[in-house]
Amino acid sequence: MEAKIGNQCLGIGIFFGKSKFVFPGWFVKQIWLHRTGDERLDQVWIEHNDFLLDSRFPNEIRQAMITYVATKLTWHECFIGLTSTEVLPRFEGLASNKRIDIDSPDYSVDLTAFNSVDDYLNSLSKNTKQQLQRSFKLLRQHGELLLQDVQNPDEQMQAFSEMADIHIEKWRNTKYGSGFDNSQFRQFHQTLIENDPECQFTSIYCMSLNEQKLAYIYLLKDNGCWYFYLSAIKSFEDNRIKVGLVAHVMVIENAILNNIHKYEFLAGEARYKKSLSNQSVSNQQLVCYYKPSYLLSFRQKMRTLKRQCFNKFKMVVEPEC
Repeated sequence: MEAKIGNQCLGIGIFFGKSKFVFPGWFVKQIWLHRTGDERLDQVWIEHNDFLLDSRFPNEIRQAMITYVATKLTWHECFIGLTSTEVLPRFEGLASNKRIDIDSPDYSVDLTAFNSVDDYLNSLSKNTKQQLQRSFKLLRQHGELLLQDVQNPDEQMQAFSEMADIHIEKWRNTKYGSGFDNSQFRQFHQTLIENDPECQFTSIYCMSLNEQKLAYIYLLKDNGCWYFYLSAIKSFEDNRIKVGLVAHVMVIENAILNNIHKYEFLAGEARYKKSLSNQSVSNQQLVCYYKPSYLLSFRQKMRTLKRQCFNKFKMVVEPEC
């Protein structure tokens, strides 16, 4: 869908529609903003999801588009997200009922107050700062520690391939697996990088020790903000050395030198994100707005009851600390 005044485009949104079986003989019509409802295709994982809006008056354009979706499109459920909880209230006009399918913390670092990486390190907790100081010291005892912003197109593709191999080795056999095992995921990011030869919107950083590559940090960049998308980190024999923390701090140092105002860790609960952040935790959510319906309301009640029973059972079986 497109919002226009005359021939001037002011807003764009792409909705994917699908029918989902709910009860015998009854299907729910779903629409998803910038998602498909297919986990494999959605593993590319969009965050801070919203309509694409003219920055001069985004709220007015968004409201007009929401009104159109609510009154002109045919659907039972409309999915919006992952979207910041600061933006989501503006979508309330879609429907009177909603449920939250995913709720994830979103950590970030405000860099505007820092003139150097030392200023940033001094803002961290004592324990995190000590871990970093020890890790840097031990790594430098092994040799030369370097961070490279990979910008040559051929080197970028080589770095992308090496990053994929490390990521697959670590994550393939976990619950969610590695996105690099998904051809749709891999092709999307490879195309994104290939079409950005000037590195305006993407960056791959490589941290090496004596030319041995230890970690890759893959960033998406926009409007003075660097978004950490994923990392690929090799294990180190000395568990006192926190390779991932060191890599992030070296990238953050580069961000400060480039006058970047924010380093965003994106959604996902992780101790290292919490340790390295200096802003209050915000959240991103995937929200399903659904229209009034006896069957949909009944299904939601059954979901709530199931969750309550699960939580009660969990409390019973978990041993006391």
